[in-house]
Amino acid sequence: NLITTPYVNLFEYDVILNKNIEQVMDKFMYDGQKMIGYIPFPCSNYHFIDNKDWTSELFDAIKQVYKVDLEKTIRFYMKQNPKLVWSTTSNCTMEVSFFNDYMKWFEPLVNLIKSSKTAGHAHERSTTFYCLMYKHNPFITQGFIKHFQMNSHGTQDHYVDFEKNIKELIEN
Repeated sequence: NLITTPYVNLFEYDVILNKNIEQVMDKFMYDGQKMIGYIPFPCSNYHFIDNKDWTSELFDAIKQVYKVDLEKTIRFYMKQNPKLVWSTTSNCTMEVSFFNDYMKWFEPLVNLIKSSKTAGHAHERSTTFYCLMYKHNPFITQGFIKHFQMNSHGTQDHYVDFEKNIKELIEN
């Protein structure tokens, strides 16, 4: 086992952490949070589950492996709670046993999505999908990371000022 701490942080290469993140996370960990997400966004946003380019392969893989129509389940949850949010990036902190359970869940899905150009978007949703599938309630914070969304796979349409962002990332 490579993880020797009670929690594991999964941070992408294009983030800057708030200088006080460790102090704040200590409180959440002390409170026993199993998963901490960092950038909440409404589930009603098109890019969560309605952008089929980013979600169909993951939904199909979950249906194939787990025999669950998770899209239908998520739509039900969204109808029940129109203010439902998701953790919009794969940047998160997980309690180690929760992380191991998530990885055991995700591992059989990998071979079904890995060749897709949009596999990164599937992975970003996978932590929220896992939580929704097993009725875990992640704690989603705001303001503790700055995510640049460098679009390194070329799957998004937004402009990225690469030089400016790299400079800021290096300085921090």
